[in-house]
Amino acid sequence: MQLVDSTLRIEATRYADIYLFRFGEVYEGVLEHLRQVRGEYVGVFTLRDALTDIFWGRVELTSSSKREDIGRQFRKITGDKTYPIEQALAIAFKWALDAPDAGEVEDWELGKAQEPAYLLAPFVLDRTVTILAGDGGAGKGYFTLWLALTVQAGRALVSGYSPRRRGDVLYLDYETHAEGFYWKRDQLVRGMGLSDDEARIKYKRLRRPYPEVHAKVLRLVRELSPALVVLDSLGFAMQQDVETSGAALQTINMLLELDCAVLALAHISKAAAESKNPTPYGSVFVKNGARAVWMQKKLLNTREGIVVQLDNTKLNIGREWGRYQFELQFGTDWALIQPVDAYKRPEIAEYLPLAERIILELKRKPQTKEELAQSLSEKAEVVKARLTELKAQGKVAPIGGSGTRQDPYVYAVIDPAAEEDPFA
Repeated sequence: MQLVDSTLRIEATRYADIYLFRFGEVYEGVLEHLRQVRGEYVGVFTLRDALTDIFWGRVELTSSSKREDIGRQFRKITGDKTYPIEQALAIAFKWALDAPDAGEVEDWELGKAQEPAYLLAPFVLDRTVTILAGDGGAGKGYFTLWLALTVQAGRALVSGYSPRRRGDVLYLDYETHAEGFYWKRDQLVRGMGLSDDEARIKYKRLRRPYPEVHAKVLRLVRELSPALVVLDSLGFAMQQDVETSGAALQTINMLLELDCAVLALAHISKAAAESKNPTPYGSVFVKNGARAVWMQKKLLNTREGIVVQLDNTKLNIGREWGRYQFELQFGTDWALIQPVDAYKRPEIAEYLPLAERIILELKRKPQTKEELAQSLSEKAEVVKARLTELKAQGKVAPIGGSGTRQDPYVYAVIDPAAEEDPFA
């Protein structure tokens, strides 16, 4: 923070469109939504101490009478008759009006590119917003808690999925309640063998629309420095404005101001659930504002639980990751998550697109298009079209046959990445 006035011990800083102040030793102020109305600068101001909000409301920054109103309330609530809060507010508000734009570039030549980083690859980007969307009953809550516990524990809870670093997790919950959250968390803790120290996710229940509480969340993030913030969920956080572009842009931009990894859960509409290319519910700016989007759906019920599928439908920093399957298994008081190998689970393979089923079949053994059509119960011309696409992608190639009716081509998987992962 910048020292604005040493006599009254006023410090100030700015994060995008939010101004944070410290007055003396114990008082804090937050000014947001600053704009000009009929020639007067107005904003929403919060003044608080360590225990309570002293003032919250609309202020005219140059109005002495408003500062006097805040001063009377300040002395009534705090009992502090020595700190000249009116004079401090006048200095702070003048600083806000004179402050340069946040993020202003002063020297273009000094900019250096940095490789985008994942907090937990491939599902959570670092220092930006990732969205995980899906219909109700798709297991988003358990999957999200697995990701959160992995970061909190600082180690892989499922083989192959290690966090880039260990860090605290802040879980902002609009949808359920503390008892439901802790029950799900403890199920995974028991099922995946975590200690109590590895499961200390910081939980906060929210009810007011996110833009109204963003300043408090931002202050909390500055104090805790979490590696990951989970918002459950965007629709409930925006409430009645979920389908408007303004609400989506405002909420996403505020989440970006947290300057840490943010995983925001979202729902999908009935129409999107039935679409081949589903998107999160709400304005198009919900998807456009995030740097990565994952869609989760339930494939089938199993004896142990459910199998879910995750599709990476948007990634702004390179090639999309593709498709993953996991099984969520449940006991009486435990839960765990395991990756699924569709090659070993034929009941799952039938839910995959034809191109991926072709690769799985060719992994079992090289085949002609007629043999593939028979194995997959598909028309030969449809299989031929998918084979042509896979050849163009460099994933399959003929390894035998001359291509005549009597001696048809025999196809096999040739891409090394496809041999390890048929969905690469």
